[in-house]
Amino acid sequence: FSILDVLSSYKKDSYIMLSDGTSALINKKYIEKLERLFKDSDKKKVKLSFFDLPLVEELIEDKIFSEEMNRTRDFFKGINNIKNYDIEPPRVKAQLREYQEYGYKWLSYLMDNNLGGCLADDMGLGKTLQAISVLTRLHQVKGRKSLVVMPKSLIYNWDGEIKRFSPKLKVGIYYGNFRNDIEIIRDYDFDAVILDESQNIKNVNAQTTKAIMLLNAKHRIALSGTPIENNLSELYSLFRFLNPSMFGTMEEFNNYYAIPIQRENDQEAIEELKKKVYPFILRRIKKEVLKDL
Repeated sequence: FSILDVLSSYKKDSYIMLSDGTSALINKKYIEKLERLFKDSDKKKVKLSFFDLPLVEELIEDKIFSEEMNRTRDFFKGINNIKNYDIEPPRVKAQLREYQEYGYKWLSYLMDNNLGGCLADDMGLGKTLQAISVLTRLHQVKGRKSLVVMPKSLIYNWDGEIKRFSPKLKVGIYYGNFRNDIEIIRDYDFDAVILDESQNIKNVNAQTTKAIMLLNAKHRIALSGTPIENNLSELYSLFRFLNPSMFGTMEEFNNYYAIPIQRENDQEAIEELKKKVYPFILRRIKKEVLKDL
């Protein structure tokens, strides 16, 4: 059977009819996993999301991948070897601690692969410095434009740290209300958008969240000490900003992850979700980096 035949037959009858007329029961959890992976299929072809590759590897174990799969597979191998990512040291006026250098490499690796990520280090571990290091690398090419969106209370902190650590960066402060001025700002094409205190977009239906989703940016980074506080819709909102194609619609996310996890404590769905977001969230807490401090 093709995967699509199996899913269609199971959805209709809760079993699969075999060629000899007998009925086959299939593990319900396995079918649910297939449905999550192949949710975007059309009638003739099976489509697979890049972000689901780690889950597919688990399903097919050591079966041979096509060349295209191997190329995308390399990204996931690389994410586990960030420490050895071969890029130039950050050109900032600071000696980055070991964990900060790792954060700089991690952010750079994601940007080099045109993917977004959330730096979720504890408060006081230098998220701003790591972000400035990445911006400095990006802006070595003249003519690039980046936007940092933040609460007003952080404006002077950012301005001061840029002047201290990367004084060659040209900085302009915009005091407008982002939500009200989105009609103007959405016309710009930014090389990077950094969202500081990204928990401010945790409500997927809030006007500020909707405005931020309208930004045009090649690279997207979020900074937050508390990226997820209450429920999984906050995770969906964060990744709709960082990697918009990752989870599909809110309805799909709820069906495949939020409802099974929050209502049924579905362990398989929990593990799948962990694997899916693992490459794109970096969080260190103070006790983990005490030797660096």
